[in-house]
Order: sequence, then C-alpha cells, then structure tokens
Amino acid sequence: MRLPDPRRSNVVIIGTSRYRAADLPDLPGVWNNVNQLKTLFTDPRHGIVPDTRCRTILDPIGMVEVYRVLQEQSKAATDTLLFYFAGHGEIDDRSGLCLSMTDTDRDALAVSALRFESVRELLNKSPAQHRIVILDCCFSGRALHTAAADDGIYVLTATSETVKAEAPVGQTYTAFSGELIRLLRDGVDGGPEMLTIDTVYRRLRDVLSAKDFPKPANLATGSAADIVIGRNRWAARKPAASPARPAAVNPVPLKSAVSKPVPLKSAVSKPVPLKPAVSKPVPLKPAGAPRARTTNPKPAPKYGALPRLMFSPDSGTLVAAGPGGLIRVWDVANRRMRHRLPCTMLSSAHCVLGLHGTALAVTGRDDAISVWNVTDGRQRSRIDASGNAVACHPTRPLLAAVTRDFRINLWNLRGGERIRTLSGHTGAVSRVSFSPDGTKVLSTGQDGTLRIWEVSTGRRRTVVEGLGASPRRIAVHAEAGWVASTLPDGRIRLFSLASGNRMNDLPTGGDIVELHSTHDGRALAVLDSTGRIRLYDVTTGRACLRLPADPDPANRILIGPGRMFATVAGTGPIQIRGGRDGEVLHVLRDGGNARYLRFAPDGRHLALGGRDSSVRLYDLRDGRYLPLREKPVAQPVQQKRARVLETAGLNDRSWLTRWGIGPIEL
Repeated sequence: MRLPDPRRSNVVIIGTSRYRAADLPDLPGVWNNVNQLKTLFTDPRHGIVPDTRCRTILDPIGMVEVYRVLQEQSKAATDTLLFYFAGHGEIDDRSGLCLSMTDTDRDALAVSALRFESVRELLNKSPAQHRIVILDCCFSGRALHTAAADDGIYVLTATSETVKAEAPVGQTYTAFSGELIRLLRDGVDGGPEMLTIDTVYRRLRDVLSAKDFPKPANLATGSAADIVIGRNRWAARKPAASPARPAAVNPVPLKSAVSKPVPLKSAVSKPVPLKPAVSKPVPLKPAGAPRARTTNPKPAPKYGALPRLMFSPDSGTLVAAGPGGLIRVWDVANRRMRHRLPCTMLSSAHCVLGLHGTALAVTGRDDAISVWNVTDGRQRSRIDASGNAVACHPTRPLLAAVTRDFRINLWNLRGGERIRTLSGHTGAVSRVSFSPDGTKVLSTGQDGTLRIWEVSTGRRRTVVEGLGASPRRIAVHAEAGWVASTLPDGRIRLFSLASGNRMNDLPTGGDIVELHSTHDGRALAVLDSTGRIRLYDVTTGRACLRLPADPDPANRILIGPGRMFATVAGTGPIQIRGGRDGEVLHVLRDGGNARYLRFAPDGRHLALGGRDSSVRLYDLRDGRYLPLREKPVAQPVQQKRARVLETAGLNDRSWLTRWGIGPIEL
C-alpha cells in the first residue's frame, strides 16, 4: 500500500451540471463537486497528483470532448489513473449505462451521451497499473457488470444498477460526492495514515446508509482494493494533540497535581447533559420508518424552473424564460410585467431575441419553433422544425436553427419558409449566432472548428480549425475579427476570423474554466480553476489586469458593457467590478441564489435568475434592488378603444400598437 507516483499518475474529473433538454433538470451541486474534488486530489500535502496532471471538464457539450481528454490522459498514465463523473445517468436500448452531457437527448443516447462501455475500453488500453472509476449518477451500479472481467480496476458507484442517485435541493454538493468530499477533507477518525479506495467505500457505505441515502456499490479486481487516493487528514492532526497529556504529569507538588483532576470530574460530568440528546431519537420511533424518509423527500422534479434572462438591445425589455412552459416579459422602466407567454413544451436553453428585440424564438419538444411578438404578447408564426440551437437576426426577420445532422437552416420568421441550408460541420454544432452587423453567420462545433457564412448568399467565407469542443472555452469577437480557444497545455491561442491563421498565444497556465471577450474586443477575460481572474490585451498578449487572490475564489464571471464585469464565488456575494484596476463597485448579497446573470446593454441594470425561479433586477448606478411586479397589466379597455378609433378613421394599427391608447379619453 503506497501513494501513487505523482509523476506517472493522472486524474480526470468530469461533471455535467447544465442540460439543454427540458426533461433533464440541472444539477447545481455537480459544479461544486468538480471544483472541490480537484482541490483535494491536487493538494500538495494530502493529494495524489500535481495540478498539471489533473484534468477537469465542466458541462461538456458532447461526448467527443470527454472521450478525447480521457484518451489522452489514459495513455499518459503509467502508475494510477482515476476517472470521476457526476451528472445524469441514462440506460440505452442495450441496457448499458450512458453518461450524460449538456446536449444529451434521451431519444438519441447513442449520439449524444458517452457510453460507459467506451470509457471501459479506454481504461483497458491504458498502461496504468491501477485504475479507479468513481461514478455519481443514477443507475451507476450497471458499470460493475461491465467492468467485472477487467483486471486491476476498482469501480465505486453512488447507487446500485436500479436506483437513482440523490441531489438534495439547496445542498452544496450531491449526496454521494458530498460525503466523499467530507471524507477526503476531514479524514477518517481513528483510520490509517493512508486512505485506500476500499476504506473510503466502507466509510461511505456506513455514513450514507445512516442518512437514508442510497447505498454505494463497489467492484475490486486483483489488488485494486489497496489503491491509495489520499492521506488521512485526521491522522495528520492526531500527533499535534498527543503532547498535551504528559504535560499534566510534570507538576512537582502532588497536592496540586491531585487537585487538578478535580475539575476533570466536571469534565466527566459534561456528558450527562448529552443524555437528552441521545434520547431525542426516541420520540421518532413511533413515527415509523416511512415518516423518517419524508424528512428527506425525493420529489421527481428536484430543481425549480431556472429562468434564462434576455434584455432587448435598447435595454427597455427584460425577458425571463424557464422550464415549465412560461415566459415572462417586463418593462424595465416601470418594472411592470407586460405579458405571460404560455409556451408549452419549452426548452429554455434555446430562447433568443431578435428583430430589434421585438421577436422571441422558442424551441420546443414538439419539433417546432414558436415565434412571439414581445410587444403585444401574440404568436407571430410557427416553424415546423427542430432546433438544437437557434439565433435571431438583429434587424431582419431571419432565424438560424441547428439541426441534428450538423447543418444550419435559415428560416423566414414571418412566413415560416426555409430560405437556405448551411453545411460543413462534421460534428454536432454547439453554438450559432449572427454577427452584430447581420451580414454573417458564425458557428462552432464539436469538430473543433469555427465556420463563417455570408447571410445573403450562404457562401462559406472562413474556417478556423484547432479550437476546443467546449463553447465556454471559446471566445469570439466578430467586430474585432478574432477567436480565442484553450489548448490542452493550458495556453490560449488567438486566431484571425478573416484568414483562420494563428495570431498570438497567451501562456496562462492552469486549467481554464471560462473565456470571455470584452465588449470592445480589445481584451480577453480568463477564469481558471483556482478562481483567478485575468484580463489579457489581445494585441500584445500581456496581462493588463490581475485580480488579487480572494479567500473565496470565483467560479463564474460575466462581462458587462465597458470595463464592467461581475464575479460569483460559490455561495458568496456577487461582486460588480469596473475600471482599469477591477475595483469593486457593488456587492450583491444574492450570490447563493444566483443561477443566471445578465447585464443590460446600457450597463444600468443587472438581472439575476435564481435557483428558486425568482427574477431580480438591480440598479448598477447605486446597487439597489428593484422589485419586479409579477402580475401582467390587463388591457381589455384599450382594445375596445382601439376599435372605436379605427371607425373614426385611424386605421394605422402599427401606430396604435406602438403608442397605445392610454392617455386618450373618449
């Protein structure tokens, strides 16, 4: 029994916390799982590998990215290889376990999810002497049967093959990974100096069973049960407390020495008040086991509707769309709700504004795209086509929709007819958008390319190759003419959109979590896995801003107008920063509830979508919270007046719709 050789061992941590499909709820705790486990496994004193040999992927769009990273890391490991996954687990038509990605579709698991059989094949090809698999997902016990014939492998799963994993609402971590993190962080009381994977399994089994969570399962072949995954932190603290005992024997006067134990009797008597604490479970016995389970509910929808937020280009309209078939539209100036749009079968991941902020396109599970008029709350049209991702033209009635066969269709918003098809991607298209001037269509895909087409002709203009597959690690600025992408070695490479050639490399180091372009396109904001935030000048490649270390490191960043940006640190407050030195302008005490953030284009407001389905609006001039009204304004009288005015000769419906009839009295 020994620690893995840090120079010949690799750790791969994968977590999917966000999902596009409406029937796959988001898992907020997975984000914290991934970040905390990386910190523990790479701890210099108690971990097993250095930071450079631990790869993390948060919210992978497709299985190709995960497969390539695991393939690369498995080939490079010769001592120990550890693979961890947290997210939804699905069962395919072969009764095999599938690991879900952000774009996983339950009706197309073969092409949108990573089968565990593929993971097992990569692990078997690895030259590593020891292999560990830790799965925190539903039905994860099915992996035990898949790997039963392999040698030198240890599989630890959150549940058995027929049980769903738990992710309690409001908890920082998921149930299984939360106990694993506490075990590695706090250690095992009375345990050995080294924590083997089998010791961890036995401890997790006892703790999770006592809390009425699903029991974990395991599989060990060969000597895999003796693989060490960390040092016992409790054992490391134990020698520090032991010198206190002989100190009490040192005093020479025996009487004082005898008198000292007298207070210890009161110390012994302290456990007496603990007896009522032991007796507390007694009243629970008559309630029975079923009532005890009700204190730990397992509702089918574990998470509430998480609103997506959009501002119109003029910052006058706020749109919040979430799962559950409801879109809410507010007037930002008076904070009154204009409409509630009953969009059934809504998939909130694909909901966009266009046409000067008046048209709202919504994709649904019924293979149709609904187009709504945000001004009057009426449905404009219905396009009979599915869209894995959509984008609206900023000024023209055009819609770009991604298909499952890696193509992009352009549609007429008003008539609903297809105008043309853009082909070229060889993998799933992750993101599509129009350029700000509306002359080009830009798209990135899992084939690692960015492609640019002309809107008027459909002709392909540029192909940029060598990009990453995760859209959160790609930043594009169409007006400035560059795209940035992370590289496997930690660098960031900038490419020209005009030629597709390399412009510059930024030697950042570390594992990059997010890339963002500033609004003027002159700088690139970088957030790494340690919570550090830096801004790089795109022209020179030098860091123009480095934020000082914070005791609560950031895990999300949002770029606003000018040089304003927001940082979110776990469950801590949201910090609004600005200026050339990144000084804190405002602190919003709502970070623990934050799920989505959106700056208004004019920089005056910030909208927050909460985990509790709430929508909050803040004034960034003074940091005030502005409550939004939840009841739409009724306008039956205005419609009657409109008909009366039409009979009087005012037949311009656009005029009536634009200006309203409120101030006019008949």
